[in-house]
Amino acid sequence: MTIHHLLGQYMPQVKTRIFDFHKPTWGEQSGKCFIEHFNAFPGFAATNLGCHVEQDEVAPYLDYILQVICSGRETEYMYVLKWMQELFTSSKANGVVLCITGLEGTGKGFFYQTLSEHLLGKELCLTLNNADQFLAQTFNSELKNKLLVLFDEMPAVGFKQRRSMFDKLKNMTTDDKILINEKSMRRYVAKNMNNFMINSNNEAILPLTATGRRVFCLKVSNIHRCDEDYFEQLAEFVKANANKIFTYIMNLDLKGIRLSKFPQNEDRDAMAAACIDPVAALIKEFVDYGGFPRNLMEPGRGVEVEKVMDSRDIYAMYQNRGHDQAG
Repeated sequence: MTIHHLLGQYMPQVKTRIFDFHKPTWGEQSGKCFIEHFNAFPGFAATNLGCHVEQDEVAPYLDYILQVICSGRETEYMYVLKWMQELFTSSKANGVVLCITGLEGTGKGFFYQTLSEHLLGKELCLTLNNADQFLAQTFNSELKNKLLVLFDEMPAVGFKQRRSMFDKLKNMTTDDKILINEKSMRRYVAKNMNNFMINSNNEAILPLTATGRRVFCLKVSNIHRCDEDYFEQLAEFVKANANKIFTYIMNLDLKGIRLSKFPQNEDRDAMAAACIDPVAALIKEFVDYGGFPRNLMEPGRGVEVEKVMDSRDIYAMYQNRGHDQAG
């Protein structure tokens, strides 16, 4: 089948394909045969109403974020709202992984569900259930044009593997560009708009340090754990009021909050302690006890602190610590 060249004026070519929140779907037409751009952004699931929304109108959802996700802590609550606002406005990677831990049934998954189904939209979100396999592989086309990526339950692997996964995730979180590698296609560079969340029942998922700047940790409250009535009613409320919630968060004045300055809370400290590497853990024990402690893992026996210890005994302590971390 051939197309006559005169039909070109009725079938203009698009110069560039973009993905931008703030530009029209079609760019201006230049001449008879070319349109400047086509915007592949599909729009959000929710709509900005362009009006003032009172806090009371969206209070049930805000209360869920404050009381459940942030365990009643105001500082963490305001930071989460800022993190969400950036999702709605920036069209780029924000540089901070939101890591949410807690028991099953506490409602941590509900937060991602509301974002993906009612606020952002499923076309802009991606759930990855095999984080270790995904981070270890070369192909990554799933990430293209995804605003929010959820790692649903990080695997319980050894320290070295966690470190390797975390190093790759840090780069994915902060880079301005992403190299897209699809099977059987030439690799190409695209704008990095991926923002990451982690949901896990386990604290020992990322090898955090006390001064790290890439992961904001929250341990959710058990206040509504397994409360099916609460979450069913809340789900109906969010579905019916998604536009108001979206508009309220968009309009909040959060200029004083910087995403790079997230709260250094006890949730992060607990995760860092759970993920400490064997050498650091051993040295910390020496410092804490002022010597070399024996019988730390022996039930019913008191800890004995020695000022001098044979190197073979220290190595045995290291091996035990490494075995505990790997498990």
